[in-house]
Amino acid sequence: MQLFARADGFTPVNVDQTADCGPSSLDWAILVLTVITTHVTWWATHIPTIFREGIRTYLEDVAWECLRFHEPGYVGLVSSMIAPREEWQAKYYTGRTKELSKFKKYVSPFIIDSSLVVSSILSVYRLCNGLRQGQDLSGWNSSLWCYPSLPVALTGIWIVIASRLQLRVRFVLLGQLLMIAGIGAAIALAVHYNDPGRTNIWIGSTVIFAVMGTPLAIIVPQLSFMVIVLAAVGRSVGPIAGALSTDAYFPFCALRGTRFGAPLITFTVLACLFAMYGMVRTWKELMEDTRQRLARREARKRAQMREREGFA
Repeated sequence: MQLFARADGFTPVNVDQTADCGPSSLDWAILVLTVITTHVTWWATHIPTIFREGIRTYLEDVAWECLRFHEPGYVGLVSSMIAPREEWQAKYYTGRTKELSKFKKYVSPFIIDSSLVVSSILSVYRLCNGLRQGQDLSGWNSSLWCYPSLPVALTGIWIVIASRLQLRVRFVLLGQLLMIAGIGAAIALAVHYNDPGRTNIWIGSTVIFAVMGTPLAIIVPQLSFMVIVLAAVGRSVGPIAGALSTDAYFPFCALRGTRFGAPLITFTVLACLFAMYGMVRTWKELMEDTRQRLARREARKRAQMREREGFA
């Protein structure tokens, strides 16, 4: 027998341990994809950079990737602000605009973001199906299996589209906000109306979905690190809570315990720290971009003054 807490108030109930220890192929697919997209891709896909360009470039690439995974809304807007329009896509996905292979510029981002989309769809389907069938999806963590990370892929898709539509930055931001609001609301409604118990299990994941998809770090810079931490919770806490607590949803009893949970926590903390480092680097880029813009504006003014003096 094992103690579980239900989502509708966390009321302890006794259930047979075997009832929650028969994961389906869908459960395994969600677990594998979630672990890979959340805890592996951000460091593993950049390993070849070590041999080609050195450890420093590798760490910079990892920092950008972690920042993109935690604050895609911020990274998307920054990319459209400081990079030429034709390089928005490269800037968003890699943090760089020059000396990129086709694999690094197109293939690798497509594979990573496609995995995010697939795992998010499976997670939402599993959650809605389980709630509809009255299954014991113990605890709020059942709503935090991967799909709050969907804004990472959505923002990338929007940046690619916006760069080809010749949109101004303000319209890029508006379109991004509308996309995140529309898709986030659709998922929230799907989860809410498939939950006969009306446990409001959708609220936490929807908040994190919105926080990741909007550029809060630009709107309120003081919240930059807090947003990263909140995003880290949304990206990782579902499987971690399940692995470490018998009061949380986790259909893999054989994996319960610190041997599975501790590595996930370690990777989560490291990714969070790299994202913070990436945030600091983007602040420097933004300040340098602002300095250059002001210098160009001043140069234009001086040129106009010389022209007027020449006519005089």
